[in-house]
Amino acid sequence: MRKVWLDGKKVKAQRKARDHGATQKEFAHQVGASERQLRLIENTDKPIGIDLAGRIASVLNSPLEELSLQGDETEKAALQTARPLASPDNYPATETGDDFIALGPDIVVAGELVTVGSAEWVARIKKFIVGDIGTLVGFIDRFEALPPNDRYVLVNALGNGRSLANAPTLTTSGDAHSVRCPVAQGFPRKDVQHLNMMATSPETNDIFIEKGSIARVSGAAALPQSVRQCLSLHRGESPFYPDSGARLAEYFHRFRETPYLAAFFKLEVIRQAAIPYANGMTGGSETPLHCVECVLSVEPLSATAENGRLPVRVAFDVNGAGRWEQELSLSTPDAATLEKIRERGKVHAAIHGGRVVTRGMVEAVVAPDKLSRMISRLR
Repeated sequence: MRKVWLDGKKVKAQRKARDHGATQKEFAHQVGASERQLRLIENTDKPIGIDLAGRIASVLNSPLEELSLQGDETEKAALQTARPLASPDNYPATETGDDFIALGPDIVVAGELVTVGSAEWVARIKKFIVGDIGTLVGFIDRFEALPPNDRYVLVNALGNGRSLANAPTLTTSGDAHSVRCPVAQGFPRKDVQHLNMMATSPETNDIFIEKGSIARVSGAAALPQSVRQCLSLHRGESPFYPDSGARLAEYFHRFRETPYLAAFFKLEVIRQAAIPYANGMTGGSETPLHCVECVLSVEPLSATAENGRLPVRVAFDVNGAGRWEQELSLSTPDAATLEKIRERGKVHAAIHGGRVVTRGMVEAVVAPDKLSRMISRLR
C-alpha cells in the first residue's frame, strides 16, 4: 500500500480550529483510526495509507496536498499515487467498497483516486462496473443538459462525494483511462443538534403514543429515525419531490448475489450524505442525510429482506456527534412492488413537467400522451 506523509502540526491545528474542535479520541473515531495512530500522525508525521489520509482531509475539509509534507521526490510521488485496486474478479478490495467511484447515476468504475484537491479530483479507471467508455463520453457531452442532482462524483475510499462544477475531462492512452473532475466545494452539513423534530421513540425509532399524544424527539435523538427514513425512501416514491429517494432497493435486487453489494450501498449512502438537492418548501438546498459528513461503512447484514425490511449496519462521521454507528431496518420491497414505485415515479415526473427523474437502472419518463393511460392503470 502506498504511503502518504501528512504534516502532523497542520492536522492538529486544523482539528482544533474546527467549529466543533474534536479531541484526539473523537477525531480518531471520525476518521476511522485508533487514538494511538492519530497521536503518531500528529506528533511524528507517521506515514499512513492513502485511504486514511483521504478521510482525514475530507473530515477537515482541506485539500490533501495542503496537509502533506513537502518531502523528497519519493514522498511526493507516493502522495500522488492512490493504493492500487485489486481485480474485482479476485474481490478482496471490493468487499469493503473502498475502490468504487461513481460519476452520475449511470457510471460506476473500479479504479484509484490519484489526486484530491479543493477544485479537482482525478481518478484512474481500471474497470467499468456499470456503464462503459461510451457512457462516460455521453455523460461528458450531455453534462450541461443533465439535472443538477445527476452531476456528481462519489468515492468510496473517501466516504464522500462532490457535485461537479463543470464537465469532467477524459484522457485515454491505449487501454488506460483517467478522468479529471472539476468539483464544487463540499456542501456544509447541519449540526446534529439542529435536526428537526420528528414523531418517534428514541428507544425503538418507531412512532408511538405517549400520554395521548404522538411522542416527538429532535436533535441527536432524532438521528436514527432521520437516517432510516431517508434511506427507506425509494427513488420516485415521493409525489412532491420526484427527484428524491435512495436506490438501495434497486441495488439490492441487482447485486445481492454478487460481491459488489456493499460497495454499491456505500456509494448510494454517500450520495445521500454529500450531494444536495433543492428543497421546494424552504427554497434552499440541503443534503438528504443532513448532518453526515463522512460515510465510514455500510454493511448489509442479510442476503434476504424479511417482510420487506433489510438489516443494515452503518458507521458515519456526524457533524456535532463524531463517530456514530447504528443497525437499521430499511424498507426493501420486493421486485414487483419496486416496479410499481418506479411506475408511479414516472407519473409524478410527468405531473412535475415531464422531467426525467427515474434515471440509472430505471427507464425514462413516459411521453405525456401516455400519462392518462398510466394513471388509469395505477388506480
